[in-house]
Amino acid sequence: MKRATLCIVLLVLPMVLLAQSNKWYTGNNFDWKESYKCYLADSSKAKFKSVTVTAYNLFDSTGARKKLREKDVFTYDTKMNNLFDEVMDSNLVVTDSERYVYDKKFRLLSQSLYTRDDSTHTIYKSRAWIKAYNEQGHMVKDSDYMLSPFDYYRSSRRSRRNHKDKRFDIKTYYYKYVHDTLEAENVHINVSGTLRGGIDKDDCDTTFCSTTYNEKGQEICEEGKGYHQYKRYFRYDNRGNTVFFAYASGTDSNSTITTYNGHDSVIERKEYEHGILKSMSSLKRNEQGLWTSTEETLNGVSWNACVKSKLTVTVYDKAGRIITETETNQENGNTEVTTTTHTYLLDKGRVITDSIFTTTEGHLHSMTSEQVEQCKYDVKGKLIEDVITGGGTYVYNSRKEWKYNERGQLLALKIYNACVADKPESETYYEYYTGGTHVKKLAVRTSEKNTITWYDEEGRIVRMVEMFGEEDDKIKGLETIYEYKK
Repeated sequence: MKRATLCIVLLVLPMVLLAQSNKWYTGNNFDWKESYKCYLADSSKAKFKSVTVTAYNLFDSTGARKKLREKDVFTYDTKMNNLFDEVMDSNLVVTDSERYVYDKKFRLLSQSLYTRDDSTHTIYKSRAWIKAYNEQGHMVKDSDYMLSPFDYYRSSRRSRRNHKDKRFDIKTYYYKYVHDTLEAENVHINVSGTLRGGIDKDDCDTTFCSTTYNEKGQEICEEGKGYHQYKRYFRYDNRGNTVFFAYASGTDSNSTITTYNGHDSVIERKEYEHGILKSMSSLKRNEQGLWTSTEETLNGVSWNACVKSKLTVTVYDKAGRIITETETNQENGNTEVTTTTHTYLLDKGRVITDSIFTTTEGHLHSMTSEQVEQCKYDVKGKLIEDVITGGGTYVYNSRKEWKYNERGQLLALKIYNACVADKPESETYYEYYTGGTHVKKLAVRTSEKNTITWYDEEGRIVRMVEMFGEEDDKIKGLETIYEYKK
C-alpha cells in the first residue's frame, strides 16, 4: 500500500546563504585524498594524522635546480573529528582549503570548500554540504550550498561600471522515517539565483520534489513542481530488480523496460523516446551453451526520413571468448556490414593463438584484414609475451613482454610498436621490499615523460618525480614529496 504525507517548507535557505556569503571554489584535489579519507575512516587504526604534500618545479634533469610550486597539508584532528585540507602556492599563500566535520561514528556532518579571491586577497566559502541525522542514525536532511562570484558589465546613460554579483545554488533534501523505514514522501528544494546586494527574487528558481515509496521502501514515483516540473516512475519484480522506468519533463519523455533471468542478470533491455523504440539489447544462451549478445540503436525521434541504425550481434563460446561479431550500419539509405571471426588454438585451456579475420561490405566498397595474436607463458602459467601481427585496416601490430621474480611478482613490462621493433614504446619497472609484497619503487617511461614513484613499507607514496620537456629555460619536471606524521 502506498503511503504519503504532506509537507510544507518555508524557503529561508537563501537568507541563510546570504548571511554566510562573506565567508563563502572548488579546490585542487590529488588522487590520494580520497584514499586518505577512507584510511582515516576508522581512526583507531589510523597510523598517521597528517600528510604534507610539497610539489616542486624542476629545471634540470638532476633536480638540483628546483622551485616550490605548491604545498598541500591534510590534517586529521582526533579530538574534534575534523579533516582539514589547505593548499598553498609557491609563496606559501593559501589559495584554497577544504574542511570535513564528522560525528563520533565518523558520519559526515559538513564539508566546506574555500578559495582565495585574488582581487580582494580574501578567502571565501564557495560551497558547503551539511547533513543531519536522527537518533537512529538515519539522514533526515542533506543540503548543498554553492556560491560563485562573477562579473557583469552594466551600462547606462549616466555611468558605465562593472558589478560583481554572486550566483547561488541550493539543493536540500528532507527525509522522514516511520519505525526506521523511509516514509512515503520526502521533499527536495532547489533554489538558484543571483545576489545583487540582496536577493533578486525574480531570479530565484524553486523546485519542490516529492518521492513516493512502496511497502518495501522502493521508490515508485518522484514528482517535481515549481520551476522544474517532471515525473519519474519505477516498477520492480519480485526480486527487487527495476523492470520499468519512465521520465517525463516538458517536451522530454523516455522510458526503459528491462527483463532479467532467474539469476538477476539482464537478458533484455529496451529504451524508448516519446514512445518510439530508440535502442535495445539482449543476451541469450542456446542449447549448446553459447551466448549471443545483440545490441541495436535506432534513430528514434528524428526529422530525417532516412533510417539510421546500428545492429551488433556477438556470439561467445562457453569460456566467454568472442567467436563471431557482426555489425550492421544503415545510414542515408546505404547498408554496411562488418564481420569479425576468431579462431583459437589452446594449450592447457590457455589461448596461444587467436586468428582474427575481418571483412567489411558496403555500398561500392569492401575491405578485408587478417590478424594473428600469439601468446607465450612461463612454467607457472603467467603470460610473458603477446605478439600481434597482420595486415589490413583493422590491424595494429605490437609486442608486449612481461618479466616476473621468483615469487611471481611483476618486475617489468615492455610495449613495442610496429615502427621501432627493437626499442620499447613504453617501459614499466617494479622494485619490491625484501621479502615483502609492497612495491618500493615504480618507474614508468613513455615517449612523453618518465615517472618514478617511491613507496614506504606500508604501501604509502612518499615521493614522485616526473621528467619532461627539452628546452633549458623551460620546466623539465615535477617533484612531489609526501610527509606523514602521527
